[in-house]
Amino acid sequence: MSSRTVPTLATPFAAPFIFVAALALGSALLATGCATEEAEREKSLLEIYTNTAESYYQLRDHDRAIAQSMKALEIEPDNLKLQMILGWSLVRRGKTVDVLQAERIFRKISDEDDFRAPLGLATALERQGVAYAEAAEAVESGKRITDSADPKQRGAELRALGLERWNEASTWFEKTLALQKSDLDALNGLMRIDALLGKRESSLARSAQLTESLGTDRAFWEERLKKAQVGEREEREIRRTVGQILDIEVATRMHAARMEYELGRKDRAMVQLDTGIQLNPEHADLHGLRAIVQRDLGNYDQAIADAERFIALSPQSFEGDDVKRAFDLIGACEAKRAQVNP
Repeated sequence: MSSRTVPTLATPFAAPFIFVAALALGSALLATGCATEEAEREKSLLEIYTNTAESYYQLRDHDRAIAQSMKALEIEPDNLKLQMILGWSLVRRGKTVDVLQAERIFRKISDEDDFRAPLGLATALERQGVAYAEAAEAVESGKRITDSADPKQRGAELRALGLERWNEASTWFEKTLALQKSDLDALNGLMRIDALLGKRESSLARSAQLTESLGTDRAFWEERLKKAQVGEREEREIRRTVGQILDIEVATRMHAARMEYELGRKDRAMVQLDTGIQLNPEHADLHGLRAIVQRDLGNYDQAIADAERFIALSPQSFEGDDVKRAFDLIGACEAKRAQVNP
């Protein structure tokens, strides 16, 4: 027997197997590299879309905020932040189809601990309730054509749907407060909902909570303005915030005055109106309502002065319904005054 080594059966095939394995490894590495590049590209796009969607939302450009957030959600459908941006952009844009879509989005995330989800759902439901109430009024008055044989019955059905939405909205506003105590938007929402449901006393109680919270917030920001280290940019932002708080506070005073007036408490209504006018002397509607209250109290000179102030401040033309009513009030007060002082 020869002393040469006899090659084993495996020897002739070793090189081809190594070559095939190398090809497979190269393909796997190439695929991994492509997948990594694609993942990085999607991550970069997600960040861009999210940032632009948030920026557009802050700028109140809701069309673009919706478009950008929808692109981002195609990449990451369960992203909570993006769902919030999309939901709130739809609510702010306010079309009927938008509000319905926003409701679906907020319902899906309503179990999250973020208070903005139940707040968004409550707001969407409130808007739907208002739409149903307006539709009911239009059907009952004949301004909107209905297929129903009985327009009054259809109007009642629409009102019932509106009440259903408002009652559910109240529940979600309450849940918002459970997550975020003294949230101004939730308090404001409950104040409105209670009034829509005819719960005037409850609405007044909410308005008192809201004005207290607003006063506290306004005092905080006004104190910040007094600090020497506040920069020019920060000062502008603080003044803008104070202005927004004042607007809400004035609107809340106006709402409370209406509630008090409807409850027959004209003196209390005057207190709310006087305070509101002190906060914003240029608010036309405050003067308009105060003119009515002054007339009812027999203060004809003051009523005329407020009605004239309303006409001067109102954006309506002389043909506007509210302006016409103000002129009618002036005429009626002048007639009453002549009777008292012939």
